[in-house]
Amino acid sequence: MLHRVLTFCATLALLFNAASGSAAQDQPPPVGFDVLDNLTLLPLLKDGVLCLQHSSYDRTGGNDDGFSGTYTALRRTDSGEFVIFDAEGPGCIYRLWSALPPEGGVKFYFDDETEPRVSGNFREMFQDKVPPFAAPLTGQSSGGWYSYHPIPFAKRCVIVSEQKTGFLAIAYHTYPPGTKVETFTPELTPRQQTQYDAIQQHFADPSVRELESNLDLNWVEVPADDDEFELASLRGPATIDRLHMKLKADWPELWQQDHTFRKVVIRVYWDGDPKPAIECPIGELFGTGFGETHWNHKTRKTELTKYAAVPFGMTDEFAYFSLPMPFRKSARITVENGTGTAQNLGWAVELRKGRVPRNAAYLHVQWRNYYAEYGKHVPILETTGRGHFVGTVLSMQSPYWLRYLEGDEKIYVDGEDRPSIHGTGTEDYFNCGWYFAKGPVSKPFHGITAMMDMQSRTSSYRMHVPDCVPFTKSIKVEIEHGESNNIPFVNYAIVAYWYQDSTSHDIKWKLPPARELRFPIAIAANPGLGTWYENEKWTAFTDLLPTLEVTGGL
Repeated sequence: MLHRVLTFCATLALLFNAASGSAAQDQPPPVGFDVLDNLTLLPLLKDGVLCLQHSSYDRTGGNDDGFSGTYTALRRTDSGEFVIFDAEGPGCIYRLWSALPPEGGVKFYFDDETEPRVSGNFREMFQDKVPPFAAPLTGQSSGGWYSYHPIPFAKRCVIVSEQKTGFLAIAYHTYPPGTKVETFTPELTPRQQTQYDAIQQHFADPSVRELESNLDLNWVEVPADDDEFELASLRGPATIDRLHMKLKADWPELWQQDHTFRKVVIRVYWDGDPKPAIECPIGELFGTGFGETHWNHKTRKTELTKYAAVPFGMTDEFAYFSLPMPFRKSARITVENGTGTAQNLGWAVELRKGRVPRNAAYLHVQWRNYYAEYGKHVPILETTGRGHFVGTVLSMQSPYWLRYLEGDEKIYVDGEDRPSIHGTGTEDYFNCGWYFAKGPVSKPFHGITAMMDMQSRTSSYRMHVPDCVPFTKSIKVEIEHGESNNIPFVNYAIVAYWYQDSTSHDIKWKLPPARELRFPIAIAANPGLGTWYENEKWTAFTDLLPTLEVTGGL
């Protein structure tokens, strides 16, 4: 039986916009700073938009994904420089990542111009020394160097490096012919400067906006049984702009042992569909996979796991989720409590009433548990329909140290035989490098929320907010398994986030009852296959390579 809570109570924060009487119309997809400045545009379907990526992955199927730089450059110029990117417009680069950016120069040419609009030291581009690239849109993160500064081009963009570049990935969108795109310039227009300043301020600490939202948590007691407890039944048309939640525990240090953060499952149903579009344990929905607390080996204390990304995060006050969730008729939010004891849950939603654009898609989130098998890739998402992939949270554990990180991401769109996107490694996909060489990190669209060496546990998020991957028929997202990381028993807890034009999707893996969910059993190091001693040897070895800049143990 469903337990019902009064929906429109004083503690449920609602923002009302005057509903328009006119019919909902299509809105054009945003480009450049508009993508980052206005998250409410993310659900819009991207008709005619393609997401492509040039990366240095080994074309032979081996593991030389950047060590030699063999596959990084497209060609050499007459002067011996390396062309590392060349694409026709209209388009926009949204992500540029490397684990080995050279010290030499880099030049950006646009629209067949003979002089570069940007010229500077490649490595310094990630260090606030080459305007307009600056933190937090650009920076370094646990062995990786990244930039999410949009680089739009109307006709063409060519990037040239003076020296050979190692590991590299450049993700970009191309738009239908005739799409108006203003080519990148280092000098921002007044409108761009206003957007840029707002983006940089928000991205410096996305949790500030959530803490200032004045949403009061509505506390309820969720009984322990196999039923779904209904939190809210909302009327549309409207958009859920943010969701805040917190589980209250008297002994938070026990949360990992009793699996509370995985045994409480959230479901969301759109427009009366009996199948949920969102189905996920509470912890992983909000971006982390091994509980709200972690054991700090340095302080020898249990501490709250805190991080602040743009789509979600964890603060002292609550966990927040701010991917827009439009619906047309109704939305129903439920919780299943499989812990065996009643749980105190605080929650609040911010609801924006008003018409929903005709081309706005529904948010889908699906969790699954998976153990790696010999020669089989790890499934992240496989669905049919029309929409765009916007990210994943992977929480991984292995008896074989961190070798599972050798798996490349592969994304197949609309039945492709070869993936549109093929990366260079799992930690590279999360904009880091060298097996997460510097430990946990929190950035606007990527981060490592947990890293426990002795159990080879990592929990990471990568959200494709600017570089979403559109599809019109189908999409398959997977992590390579079976080449250099062909090892069994690696546990993956997988969350896929995407927008789709339907209110539900075919569930490839049925979620068991919440009471059966748990974190994987803690494991000890396996002698000869990934001991702590071998971790130290690896770190000592990488310390000898100055380009890696590894400091301290993994």
